[in-house]
Amino acid sequence: MDIDAIATLISEKLPWFEYRIMIIASILLLIITLWILSAIKVKNRKKLSIFKMGKTKITIFIINIICILSAIATFLITAKYKILDIYECSIVGVSILGLFTATNTINLIYLKPNNSATDSTETIVRHKIIPKCIPIVFSVIGGLVIALLVTVTLFARPYLVSTTPWWFSTMKSTDEKIEVRLDIPVKISKTTIKISPDQQGTWECSQRILGSDYCTKFRYNYDSTFWPDTKVVVYASGLTRILNNGPVHEQAWEFHTPKTANIVSISPAIDADNIPISKPIIINFDNSVGDFLEWKLVSQPEVPYEILYPEDNAMMINFTQPLEQDRDYNFDLYRNSRTYKISDKTTKELGETVQLPSIRFRTVRTPGIDSYEPQGDMVRAESIIKVTFKEDMNLSDVERKFSITPETQGTISWESDRIFVFTPQNPLNKDTEYSINFGKGLLSKFGGETKDPINLKFRTIGKVTVIGTYPISGYYGIEPTSTNLVITFNQEVDHESAQQHFSMSPDVGGWFSWDGNSMIYNVSGKLGYSTQYNYSVSPGVKTIYGLDSDQQYNGYFTTRDYVFLLGVPYYGQAGTFNCNVAAAQMALSYRGIYVDQESIKAGIGYGSNPDYNWVESYGTNIGPLNGYINNYRGTGVFYGTDLGRVLDEVSNGNPVVFWRYNGLTRNYGWDGNFFRGQHSGVVVGYVGPKSYPYQVIIHDPWYGANIYMDTGTFVGYWSYIGWAVAVY
Repeated sequence: MDIDAIATLISEKLPWFEYRIMIIASILLLIITLWILSAIKVKNRKKLSIFKMGKTKITIFIINIICILSAIATFLITAKYKILDIYECSIVGVSILGLFTATNTINLIYLKPNNSATDSTETIVRHKIIPKCIPIVFSVIGGLVIALLVTVTLFARPYLVSTTPWWFSTMKSTDEKIEVRLDIPVKISKTTIKISPDQQGTWECSQRILGSDYCTKFRYNYDSTFWPDTKVVVYASGLTRILNNGPVHEQAWEFHTPKTANIVSISPAIDADNIPISKPIIINFDNSVGDFLEWKLVSQPEVPYEILYPEDNAMMINFTQPLEQDRDYNFDLYRNSRTYKISDKTTKELGETVQLPSIRFRTVRTPGIDSYEPQGDMVRAESIIKVTFKEDMNLSDVERKFSITPETQGTISWESDRIFVFTPQNPLNKDTEYSINFGKGLLSKFGGETKDPINLKFRTIGKVTVIGTYPISGYYGIEPTSTNLVITFNQEVDHESAQQHFSMSPDVGGWFSWDGNSMIYNVSGKLGYSTQYNYSVSPGVKTIYGLDSDQQYNGYFTTRDYVFLLGVPYYGQAGTFNCNVAAAQMALSYRGIYVDQESIKAGIGYGSNPDYNWVESYGTNIGPLNGYINNYRGTGVFYGTDLGRVLDEVSNGNPVVFWRYNGLTRNYGWDGNFFRGQHSGVVVGYVGPKSYPYQVIIHDPWYGANIYMDTGTFVGYWSYIGWAVAVY
């Protein structure tokens, strides 16, 4: 095995140059101590007290104290100057302490008193502490170890044994310290270290050996940082043995700068709802968000903010003033990689702008009232108050800001975080308006806050009153054959009491029934036509939950007039002067005889005398038309204005064709056997008692079907001519 192989093997076990120096020094110190102990002789004494055993014992005690202090000093020095890490410093210190503890043990083993002398005779005997064979053996073994370590150190190739950052690791930041340590010193003048990418920095020796040209640790000093997501390679060349013989050695190591951070979680979550107005945005990343990244936040609507970093891989967007309630917010986060000057952290270069996922949420809703009870003006005195909010509320805050007027004693409870309940200690006052009040600034569980006070009103049940009737008081034209009287009270009443306080005039027989708070007077038979009925509810109607009535209610309604109407088909006149034949067509159709107007005119015959024919631009008189109708049905002819007879015929089911003045022609009147303004129609019914009807119902070929004409107007227009034909 050659020297390089041996050196490599030992370097793997003892990589630190300082470590080897300490081992060599410890072996030499041990050998020297053993030779000193082998040369010392002591007297045999009975007592073993260290303070009564002479100079030798004191000398050994002092040596042990020095050993302990040396171990402590070695540990502190190596830790302070970072020659070794804490673990290795501990090994060195414990090794030295153990070495001298072993020396002390040897001392105790060989420094035994001689108990063979008697008390009366004190024999002085000198003994060696350690036989010479022991230091000789240790000297030989120690010398071989020292020779091997020195030879390996002098002839071995230097290797990188420690790097910062470590091989293939990732830097925590882009300005992290970069150092390399070798297992044995190398010449500074012959060693070259390069880094890629070059940051315009310099390599310097950070651990020089006694001010010489030899160095075991190098540090890279650079002005500006690396880019993130970058591979860095360090290459050391010109590495030679201490004796400067053998081949020149080269070695490299690599590591990576921090990776660009990407979002792994956002709080509040995207599209979250009901977010407190003072809650910051917390963004967690998969890597560090150090100074090598620059962030920009664009908010809609715009809000003031600051960016904080509570952890290496977390960002907090803290709003410097509260957000608005009931508002949708959108935040676009942009990221730039950057390099910066290490001295003052100012940006040197900015990388490409990358937009990260948008952050969207809606702030907490303003607390509001969803519903409340009781409501209205008929609230029972035994009611409890229940208010349902739209949001989960801060219970203690709501209770603190609640009041009721008039002031009422009671207890507060909650059915849920939204449903507030106030139970009065005693029944509420009747016929009294109450106000449920909540002061402004009510807080929801999520931090929402009302801006204005809340006032909710209701009124307790009062006196019994009538709130509605059917038929409505004052209505006219009520159907007498199917109408019952309904009186509705504003609250539940004693049925017997309400029935006793009811009266109706004219008196109509009937019986009572009830539908809720409505009293129904069911009329026996039917009411009379054209009759006004008065009804009343006198004071004193007893209540169930409120107060008895103290006012009288009066109302009335009028039934409709009697209407008699024949189902005569209606036909409009086909020509300007076809009113006579159109009236005949309607009357015959009612009897099942269907003829058209042209056929009627042809049947009458055309001519120039209306007493015998149908005349163009005039029509015909009663004679020719009556004669034509008689071809199909029997007739009754009227001359004069006997309305009673006409209505008798109609009520017997016989339509009546009549001739009258049309009411429009200016120069009306008789011109020979022609009446200027002559017009015909059919009487099909009447309104009111037959003996004194209010209206006559006619089918007018010109104006339409079922024309209601006042009786006086009808008789007035009819009297100018006074002709009529009843069709049997």
